[in-house]
Amino acid sequence: MKRKKIAFLYSEVAGYFLACAKEASKEVDVLIVRWPVNKEAPFVFDDMNSIQIVEKGDMGAQDVYELLKRFEPDAII
Repeated sequence: MKRKKIAFLYSEVAGYFLACAKEASKEVDVLIVRWPVNKEAPFVFDDMNSIQIVEKGDMGAQDVYELLKRFEPDAII
């Protein structure tokens, strides 16, 4: 059986959200598209190997669309 996939389009991630995503990654493949970490509120995220995280940075809407198309998510949040 193929694992389900969830993509999160999230502006600024925090530790509590990543803890939830990490737990979800035990059951589904997780992709997070996010803005770069805010320099005024730096976070250090450790052990996120089970989650694919992509910084949006200079990506345009078409770039995000192509990324999602390749990932083939079952749900986008």
